[in-house]
Amino acid sequence: MTALLCLAAVCLVGSDTRAQSPPQLDPNLLVPQAAQTPTFQKKNKKKKKKTQSQDRTLLLAAHTIPVAPLGFAPPAAHYLTHHITQMSLDFLDEDHVLITFRVPGLIPRPVTGGKIPPYERHIRAVVVQVSTGQSQAEDIWTLHDTDRYLWMLGDGRFLLRDGNLLRIGDASLRLQPFLRFPGPIDTIETDPLDHYLVADTEEQSTLPIKKKPSLLSASGAMAESAQTDYLVRVLDLATRKVVLFSHTEGVIHLPLSENGYYQIQRADGLNWMISYSDMQGRGMPYWQVESVCLPPLEPIAPGLLLATPCGDDGSRALVMLSRATKSVLWHVNIPATSVWPVLARSASGLRFARATLELNQPITSGNPIDPEDIRGQKVEVFNTSDGVLEFAVDADPTLDAGGNFALSPSARRVAVLRRGGIEVFDLPAPPPLPQISAAEESSEGAR
Repeated sequence: MTALLCLAAVCLVGSDTRAQSPPQLDPNLLVPQAAQTPTFQKKNKKKKKKTQSQDRTLLLAAHTIPVAPLGFAPPAAHYLTHHITQMSLDFLDEDHVLITFRVPGLIPRPVTGGKIPPYERHIRAVVVQVSTGQSQAEDIWTLHDTDRYLWMLGDGRFLLRDGNLLRIGDASLRLQPFLRFPGPIDTIETDPLDHYLVADTEEQSTLPIKKKPSLLSASGAMAESAQTDYLVRVLDLATRKVVLFSHTEGVIHLPLSENGYYQIQRADGLNWMISYSDMQGRGMPYWQVESVCLPPLEPIAPGLLLATPCGDDGSRALVMLSRATKSVLWHVNIPATSVWPVLARSASGLRFARATLELNQPITSGNPIDPEDIRGQKVEVFNTSDGVLEFAVDADPTLDAGGNFALSPSARRVAVLRRGGIEVFDLPAPPPLPQISAAEESSEGAR
């Protein structure tokens, strides 16, 4: 029988290793997960004519795989701006892509006793060989929420999330139990080398239960109020051991590096201090970034961090920071009309792709997003080392969650869902990552 062991309240499958108390993160330095911009529907406004964004294809597609024969149908337009993950597109290796998408179905009706069965949806998964366009494996997954459900790992593997359960799969689409948490998983993140995993969960509080007067009790008797703990854990993917954990006040974003993590704190004025710590908590500040908003941080490759500060006009910039040299490698300005980015990095770290919704006008406090202002979705591919824009194209259907694009592990291919098919483009060889001198590497390792 498979053995279960709980490490810091995480149940592992097939492990008999004794749990050791992992170090705790400093909750004062943890950054809350940036909330999605609220969606407001503008009332009594004359509908604007949607304009098709101009095609920015730089290359001709080397391969096109029609998606209708796979059973794919575009999500209904009314889902846009609700941040419901409807599909994903990923490379398993250079010649195989995995496309997953929701299979439309009927809304469950009440069963005996008037109870509505738990929410569930069906996700179709298909592995397709790029060179032939042929399906290699197919499956139907039953999931029980509308959040992101798929994360790629190295060597053609992936993590599939369903509530509080993580399963691991490969190109055969065979799934094996991997981790089960005591409560629902809010977010999953991995480091650029796929050595560590961050999991944010909501769990029943272990603190004494507070009582409050019940609104349903005529006598005013005290009623117990449910409490939820938010926990963040860093786990070693190879051993599934918890190496760091902390209680937090909500869902947080912890950018993992190859052997540690980045944190950010507000300094003076518009300045933000970015620091780096190893898994034992040793670290020091590295950069100051000026930004009106809390700048998101995304590790792209070992020692390289992408920050996205914003200006007071709603515009943003992509800023690549080098941990070894404590310097800015490059920066690229992003217009205020490109919003809600979804980012994917190649396994090699040589390139990253970024998809954004393209609007007719910037979002401001007095001008919230209107679905009628969305004119399309743009996918761009940047070199990690120099910030050169290597590729840009429009994607369709437009999605505000999930993924309709992917980078291959080598960063030599990009796949985009558009015009009724998966179009695969071959890119030129990417430039190498910045070289770190022996002195810099020695200095970095000594911290």
